[in-house]
Amino acid sequence: FGDLYVKLSFLTTPTAVVSGHALLASDRASLLESGGNEKVASSNRSGYLWFRVLRSWSPAVTTDTVMSAGRIDRFRQGIAEPGGDLVAVADRRNVRFAGVRSDATWTIGGANALRAGLDVDFLNADLEHTAGPPVPTSTVAVARSGATIGAYAAYRTALWNRVVTEVGLRWDRQTYTGNRQWSPRFNLAWQVGQR
Repeated sequence: FGDLYVKLSFLTTPTAVVSGHALLASDRASLLESGGNEKVASSNRSGYLWFRVLRSWSPAVTTDTVMSAGRIDRFRQGIAEPGGDLVAVADRRNVRFAGVRSDATWTIGGANALRAGLDVDFLNADLEHTAGPPVPTSTVAVARSGATIGAYAAYRTALWNRVVTEVGLRWDRQTYTGNRQWSPRFNLAWQVGQR
């Protein structure tokens, strides 16, 4: 297996930071049954690339935006011997994705903050599964693509010196399934003693 992570800051000013990131990963594994016929080999490769922009528009307003893209490839093939019969299996899975996420925070006074954000991700996935004795003969192939969309807003305030509360609402939609969700939230934090 192997991993490689690279980070590069393009721009650093008192009010903005722009950085690029890349992560590559790969691994292979194989197994051979000692004194038997079962064996399996698999490989996984993935690559991610993202750019992040942190921006302070004023002492009270900040934004954090991330644009990303990536790919995941997985392959597995082997021979199993359940009940003494040889069965060959081969799987191939490929996923490609890209998206953007942006969060904004507005600090109101010292004890209040309003946060809101939006994220959109596009996904394309292919799956191919082949099986059969003693060589793969039947194939199932699935290809799905679509988008996930989400938006949220939250308000945080300090009720007293040691009590902070946050209320918010999030909406999500998945185009490839047609599902939608509303997710309310409420948090209450109480600091019992001094740090």
